[in-house]
Amino acid sequence: MAAMTCSICGNSISLVQSTREITYNGKNITLHYRCWYENQEVIKVMEERNPHLSLQEAIRIAREGKE
Repeated sequence: MAAMTCSICGNSISLVQSTREITYNGKNITLHYRCWYENQEVIKVMEERNPHLSLQEAIRIAREGKE
């Protein structure tokens, strides 16, 4: 089995960690549950506004806008 990585934080996901699978821009991706929970509103908005961006890029841009 290939190691999975979180599409938000980039860290590997172990078999014992809680995860959330979502569809982002037509692709199924796996996230740490905590990463998904903390960014769920950003994910929704950025997918609508900037569908050409990867999930990591979209979240980085959204965070820069908040600071």
